[in-house]
Amino acid sequence: MLTKWRSFTSCHALVLIVSFVVIISTYITFSQGHDMYLGSFTEYNNDDVKYIRSAETLLQHGIFTYHEPDVSTVFIMPGLPFVLAFCMKLFGYWGGIQAFRVVQILFLAGTIVLFYLFSRRLLNERFGLIAALLFALYIPNYVAANLILTEVLGQFFLWLFLYAGYLAVTRHSLPLFALAAASLSLGIYERPNFALLPLVFLVYMLIHGYRVKQLIKPALVVSGIVLLCMSPWWIRNAIVFHEFIPLTLSSGNPSLLGSQLEWQYPPGAVEKFKDDFDKIASATNRIDSDRFQKELAVKIRNYGFRTQPMTYLWQYTGDRVNDMFKVPYYWKEIFGLKPHFVKSTHFVMIGIGILGFIMTLVMKVRRKDLSLLWLTALYFIVTALPFITFSRYGYFLMSFFIMYAAFAIHAFIPKAQLHPSRAKSSSSLHG
Repeated sequence: MLTKWRSFTSCHALVLIVSFVVIISTYITFSQGHDMYLGSFTEYNNDDVKYIRSAETLLQHGIFTYHEPDVSTVFIMPGLPFVLAFCMKLFGYWGGIQAFRVVQILFLAGTIVLFYLFSRRLLNERFGLIAALLFALYIPNYVAANLILTEVLGQFFLWLFLYAGYLAVTRHSLPLFALAAASLSLGIYERPNFALLPLVFLVYMLIHGYRVKQLIKPALVVSGIVLLCMSPWWIRNAIVFHEFIPLTLSSGNPSLLGSQLEWQYPPGAVEKFKDDFDKIASATNRIDSDRFQKELAVKIRNYGFRTQPMTYLWQYTGDRVNDMFKVPYYWKEIFGLKPHFVKSTHFVMIGIGILGFIMTLVMKVRRKDLSLLWLTALYFIVTALPFITFSRYGYFLMSFFIMYAAFAIHAFIPKAQLHPSRAKSSSSLHG
């Protein structure tokens, strides 16, 4: 009876947390939605307004575009514009944009549920509820849910992938590996930097004691599902651009910016690579320009490491990581909450998260299972380092800090007396 009661109250607590998030986010949508745009609808000078124009063009003309409304693009993945276009088809232009925000709110709510389920599997219900509550209290989530950007949809598919993958590994279940692969594919349609996440699970499976021959079937299932899900995008790119483009051709400019130090190229680089800069300036299309920029970025980065090795080494480690977290992903003010207040709560969450991470190492708690968290966080950090980094890159990583913060709080809050049968099961959580 006690077990049933605790399960009942945990379920209701989760419902209250999710309801709180949905109500607050929806209120922001309908009270501040008109002020939640980052770019201009006349100049189309930011990602959000370009996504909106892309969705409108897709709906009206059936052409997938981004920079120019009459030129097909491979600069972005099509996930967000397709969802937004569907909302516009049902509710009109402005109504569709508001409806898209509501869709994002539902995905944010779904992420909290996944966050709870995953946390509960890692430790227990109490830990799951603390993690879900902390996630609900992280203020930038409410801004992200109302921006027309890819963070909320991407984050949902990331945690669906992690949860399904975790269950697949621990249960040796091929259907769950298939679900994880489908989740990953949908996430890639939002965020192309998800593409190499299976490498994280490869390491994770080895940590869990999988032998090489045991990796073959899961690898075939995951590869087959990803190939099936991504093939429409590849076929479209081959038809339109006459080449195989697996993801996007948009990393040139971020790479070139990433080769700078404090927004400046290393001394002598502009003169040394003048011909490369001229080639970029004379490029006749964005695909060639992107390719030339990536080539130049490699040259400048190598030149920087040769001429200023220690400076560039620190830039590509400490500075880049710091740039992801030094300010929160709080690009629009909500409820009159000032940036300095949100920044303070942001650093508190990071601090408690670091404490929780250290505690899991010292206390040797579920080391194999928890390795999935730090492996995934490390993946996002490493894959971001070649580019210019900022708070938008760090937003995905905050969910991992939050989960570790939940562990620290869970450890310090006195536990209620357990029923004997539950106490026995809890004793097996350490190892």
